[in-house]
Amino acid sequence: MPQVLPDGRAVLFTVAYGYLGARGHIEVLTLDSGKRKVVVDDGLDGRYVRTGHLLYLHQGTMMAAPFDPKQLEVTGRPVPVLEGVTHAANLSVGWANSGTGLFTVSENGTLIFAPGGMAPDRETQFLWVDRDGKTQPVSGLPEGSLGIPRVSPDGHQLAFTTGGLNSHIWVQNLVRGTATRLTTDGRADFCSWTPDSDRIVAGYSQGGVTNLYWLSPERSEPIERLTTSELTQQPGSWTPDGRHLSYVQWRHSTGSAIWLLDLNNLETKPILDTEHDYKYPNFSPDGRWLAYTSSESGGSEVWVTSFPDREKRKQVSNGGGWSPLWSPDGSKVYYRSGYNLMVVDVTSGSELTLGIPYILFEAPWTAASPLRGYDITPDGERFIFSTLLEGDLESRPIRQLRVVLNWFEELKRLAPPN
Repeated sequence: MPQVLPDGRAVLFTVAYGYLGARGHIEVLTLDSGKRKVVVDDGLDGRYVRTGHLLYLHQGTMMAAPFDPKQLEVTGRPVPVLEGVTHAANLSVGWANSGTGLFTVSENGTLIFAPGGMAPDRETQFLWVDRDGKTQPVSGLPEGSLGIPRVSPDGHQLAFTTGGLNSHIWVQNLVRGTATRLTTDGRADFCSWTPDSDRIVAGYSQGGVTNLYWLSPERSEPIERLTTSELTQQPGSWTPDGRHLSYVQWRHSTGSAIWLLDLNNLETKPILDTEHDYKYPNFSPDGRWLAYTSSESGGSEVWVTSFPDREKRKQVSNGGGWSPLWSPDGSKVYYRSGYNLMVVDVTSGSELTLGIPYILFEAPWTAASPLRGYDITPDGERFIFSTLLEGDLESRPIRQLRVVLNWFEELKRLAPPN
């Protein structure tokens, strides 16, 4: 969200997490020197207006602070000047979080904005679902926007994320029913258990692009960085020997690709990285096949490819599909299609034989990308999904724009310039 300042020698812009969420900061870049500095610690979509103010959005509230365009710094205390501006932040679908505030101000001080504020945190819960589609709520969890459940391979623990304004990784002990938060700062999203259930890899950021980090489920070890990249990365699934981790890496402008991290030497390399969109990597239990979603046919379909040679490839879904998941014994591939959980019977060996897709049951809501938003227990008998408690709070159409004439007079009254 760049804005060139009036003298043409500097640019205001927003810096935030991998996909914005609701937190970030505003910087200014001096064009001739290339130097940059933070001017607002917690705000998005900064805009300079000729009254000498820097306007920006903080969780749906427009803030204003006196700003010196020559010294390139805020010179007074920020104050709220307009509540409830529609703000594209805190949305559950990451790519929709542009951070933009829906307002504009003309040179003569006319303000136009869309009322609505920021999207609230979604209240969700986890459900155990058996193979017949019968559901049972998961108890003992914190309230809030719960998502991306991952059952540990030994079946004793459940890792998950809390979304919204406080995006963190939690672990619940499924035997005792206690839940512990693993991250206390920054922003975390997807996570993946190691095959021995000892550690977790998470997508994590402390104020920049999301990369891959080690977490200890007992918080006995500090968070440890695994990768360093200018591109957002999120962890997929492991080969059964625990050596390789598949992950999704977002390109700058052309969607996502699937990469591989070698835990022996921390080297990374692409598995599927062409002009198409690749998501939802999931290794088969024997490590010989990788299921994924591709856009190469024109729509989203589930495929499998042989690993590590990738010489063999077969289409799994028919008529659209995403979020593939192997059954623990490797005899089935599950995937989402519309509101349904689909299943394809698999016979594997040197070759892979696929059956005809059929509906297992109508599945609860789980919107997640680029990795699946549901999981299966190690015995293959139950799934875990997230579901909304109070409907879709984000589907609030904008039906009104408000126009305020001579708004600069109000701005100067609320935030007197220096």
